Amino acid sequence: MIETIAHISDIHIRKSPTRESEYRSVFENLYTSLREKKPDRIVIVGDLNHDYIDMQGEQIILATEFLTMLASISKVIITRGNHDILKKALKRTDSIDALVRTLKNPNIVYYKETGIYEDENVNWAVWNHGTKENDPWELDLDYKLENTSIDLFHDPVIGAVSPTGKEFTEVIYRKLGQFKGDFGFFGDIHNKQYLDEKKRKAYCGSLIAQDFAEGDDQFHGYLLWNLKKRKAQEVVVPNDYSFISVGVNFLTDFNDLDIDIPNPTKYIKIRVVWKTEAGKKNLENIDKVEKYLYTKYNPQTIVHKDEFSVEDKFEFEEELKIENIVDQNSQHKIFREHLVRIGIEDSYVEDIIKLDDEIASRVEKEDFTNIQWSIVKFWGKNFMSYEDILVDWRDMNGIFQISGLNTAGKTTIMKLLSYILYKKTLETMTPQKNGDARYVNNKTDAGYCEGGLVINVNGEYYGILRRTTIRRTKDGEIKEAPTTLSYYHLPTPDSVFDDNYSIETFDKERRTKTEKVIQKTIGTFDNFNRVVLTTSDTLNMILSSEESVFIDSILFDSGLDVFDAKLKAFKEYVDEMYSTNRITCIPENVKTEIAKLEVEIEQLYNEQVEFENTKIPDLKARLQKGKDYLEEVNRMFHKIDPELAAIRDVTIIEREIVSLPKEITDQELHMAKLNMEIAALKSTYDTNMLTSLLAKKDENRSVEYKLKSTIKELLHNIDIKKNQIERINGEKINLIKEGGKLSKEVIELTNSKICPICLRPLDDEHQNHIQDKIKEKEKEQFAIGVGCKKLDESKTPINKEIKQIETEIVSLETEIEKNSLQMNKELEMIGKLTNDKQEVEYRERLQLQCDAIPFKIDNLKLILQNKKNMVKGYYELQDKIVENQKIENAIGKANARINELTRDLHEGISDVENFKSRIADKRNTIMRNKTLLANFEDQQRRDYVFNVYKKCIHRDGIPTHLLKNMAIPKINNELTKLFTDLSFKVWLDVNDLKLKMSYNNEPKAIINAISGSGKERTFASICLKFALNQINAKSKPTIFMLDEIMGKLTEESVTEFTDIIHVFKTRLKKVLIVEHNHNIRPDYVIEVTKNKNNISELTII
Repeated sequence: MIETIAHISDIHIRKSPTRESEYRSVFENLYTSLREKKPDRIVIVGDLNHDYIDMQGEQIILATEFLTMLASISKVIITRGNHDILKKALKRTDSIDALVRTLKNPNIVYYKETGIYEDENVNWAVWNHGTKENDPWELDLDYKLENTSIDLFHDPVIGAVSPTGKEFTEVIYRKLGQFKGDFGFFGDIHNKQYLDEKKRKAYCGSLIAQDFAEGDDQFHGYLLWNLKKRKAQEVVVPNDYSFISVGVNFLTDFNDLDIDIPNPTKYIKIRVVWKTEAGKKNLENIDKVEKYLYTKYNPQTIVHKDEFSVEDKFEFEEELKIENIVDQNSQHKIFREHLVRIGIEDSYVEDIIKLDDEIASRVEKEDFTNIQWSIVKFWGKNFMSYEDILVDWRDMNGIFQISGLNTAGKTTIMKLLSYILYKKTLETMTPQKNGDARYVNNKTDAGYCEGGLVINVNGEYYGILRRTTIRRTKDGEIKEAPTTLSYYHLPTPDSVFDDNYSIETFDKERRTKTEKVIQKTIGTFDNFNRVVLTTSDTLNMILSSEESVFIDSILFDSGLDVFDAKLKAFKEYVDEMYSTNRITCIPENVKTEIAKLEVEIEQLYNEQVEFENTKIPDLKARLQKGKDYLEEVNRMFHKIDPELAAIRDVTIIEREIVSLPKEITDQELHMAKLNMEIAALKSTYDTNMLTSLLAKKDENRSVEYKLKSTIKELLHNIDIKKNQIERINGEKINLIKEGGKLSKEVIELTNSKICPICLRPLDDEHQNHIQDKIKEKEKEQFAIGVGCKKLDESKTPINKEIKQIETEIVSLETEIEKNSLQMNKELEMIGKLTNDKQEVEYRERLQLQCDAIPFKIDNLKLILQNKKNMVKGYYELQDKIVENQKIENAIGKANARINELTRDLHEGISDVENFKSRIADKRNTIMRNKTLLANFEDQQRRDYVFNVYKKCIHRDGIPTHLLKNMAIPKINNELTKLFTDLSFKVWLDVNDLKLKMSYNNEPKAIINAISGSGKERTFASICLKFALNQINAKSKPTIFMLDEIMGKLTEESVTEFTDIIHVFKTRLKKVLIVEHNHNIRPDYVIEVTKNKNNISELTII
């Protein structure tokens, strides 16, 4: 019996181990709490993991330990959430399935399909996240109605509120009424809340705070549900780590800070919320706040958030900040206002909003927004005119004036920064062979240069190291000058650039992500020139840039390029939606066909009604009348023996009565004849003798077969022996032939005139040779004669054996003949006895026939009597039979008519069904046509929605409108502040996007700023760059660099320009100015000189 259930969700175990210590600490506290509460079930409603299906070592270990420990406390039920799956590849195994299948723990149950699952006294109604039709209550499922049903759902529900205070009201979300269980255990919203008055359907919130929105002592733990009491206990799980937001406002005294954090945890992250005027947030006040907080609370990190009390706003339905332009909810507000403004009907607005949500889900979310970055320190070796340079200015903020003699190396400091960041300078933009060699100091023999810097990106430190090496040929010519780039993620700005922090040692995903952070932060060299670096050569570029380029840059800086990304995704979506055949139809023709079909249906229906109301009832009435008549006629029918009634010709029976006595007599005569024949036949035979003789016959045949087989074998042996004699005779013939050959050779030797050995004419010596040869041949002849004799002798025993076998064969043949004579006698006796047997058997068959005849005679007599009785009865009932025959004729005619009426009725009913079928077919055709029309109208509506949406996100739509009504007013607001005390003003024209200017005493005399004087162009260009920097909603550098741009300014103008520069420093950390003619009241001076070796050196004063 399940009584108590621990409801947990949104744990978000991450693949990066940066928060592993925190998670392990909280998990231990959770285990302790659960052991104390002893729930009957532990339910995890989605988002156990954080990184979708991408899991790494530490995460896998922590997740498996976590599930195993929970399973040791109680049975665990799990469903998945959006962070446990990869929505673009739903067929891939999700991370929950991977863990559960790996653990194979019977106490861990993962419900990965929509359905209703019985578990003792509980029905788990699982809404499987990620599938379209995931409502278990819409499925036709069997489950115990008496059980307590609990919905397990991971997604927003209409009426839920996020940790940031956003209420989910969009129609794309589920309504609370759709959850039909007794309880609702929800996940996804990291904010504990009850959605119904009885408090039985709730989000338990995140187990561990994920960011500042979930901090500030919000509830983090689990809900312990008691099914009997039908309520939940809120169980807090302690955590030594926390996110805390503190505020500063217009009453804050930055020289006497008093910021109190109740019950600070051991490990704390602080966010400072600036609710002051925008001007109050300057580098001086930021430093004061951070030093105070670090001293008092020693936080892990400090970040800042702007919520200025006076803020430039863009009015739609609500106030909208330019920094939040990438937020989807903000974009919804933009869309709604824009659609109303261009006159789109309300009925289309929600469709367009839904389409925008679909497109947004296909666009990679921009993670890099509202970034502020600064250069903490930088250094170089053998770079251009420098040998060693190191600038660590982390504690120095304000204006840096770089001064020194001409060619001392002042501008080279700025070149070093652009080299490190982008491997470019303004002077090296033109490519040339081995062009990177231009960065290496040619006054030393180092053969390389190197530059590095540390940047602070929203509290994170990153290192960039660039090195150029010159490789020469044997003749000393430059062969190549490659440049390498290395990135580092540093725990502190003083960390060494080594393999411990090099991104090359990171796993692929972390390396890619870190590299992306750095590159997104620093941007491109063009952007750097546009909002950071200005030289006397580039001063007028921003005033004369092409309109399209200038628009692109503002759209990018303000975050409005998100609409370009949506336009690209939308085009892909349209191609996907239109990949199937489009519906083609002419609505008027379809409607005409529908009207025609409806007329035909009406005609068919009228015919159907006529059949049902008139023809069929008439046929039924007539048919019933016929049946009534038939029933009445049947009652008039006389009951007569069926056999008598069936008689049609009585004379046939009378003839049979005459013939039957003769048949009886014939049978009696046949019986007498059989008895006489039986008397003449034998009644018995000697059965034993016949059986014995038949057995002997078989035995004699077997003996004869065996004797003949023996003779056959003996004859075969004789053949073998004769073959042996033939072989011996052959050998003897060969020997005789050999002897004849030797005799011939002896004769030839005797008559030879030449020595057979030396082939010379014979002499006495040679005669001896011949005689020796003749003796040798004669010896061989003798041996042949001996051999022939031995062969003749070897035939004797063989011939003897042949004669013995032949004698044995004769004996066997005699025995066979004797046996055959005896068998002939027995066969004769068998033939006689067989004849006797056949005679006895024939007698028995005749006796059976004879015995059956008396029964046949009795049967014939009985038939004769029955027929006599039938004839008698027939004549007695003749009147009734005739009357019945008439009635039968009437019944036959009535049945024929009834059958005809029945057939007509069935045809009528069939016609009605045919009418119904034809009507149904035509109605189906109408339905198909109406569906076609509806689908066509949906297609037309979709085309219209697509067209309107495309116009909205196209550059000429919402982006241009926002540009003119939000971004440009913000830029102009910045420019207005900067030019308040000057005699002229500058603004960006919303129509032609050109920078305009006019003097205060002649406000109508407006000209393009590029046409102004040197002073006017200088002020306009620099202030516009500063304004662009301030509206940047993506990555905002806190450094501003000016290289000898004051050459065209008078002393009075220098003073005005210096005042503006001092305004810059309140909003930027560092302003670098190369200027050696005028004193601009700097906070620091970088003095550049050259030593005796013509090497540049610098000193910060």
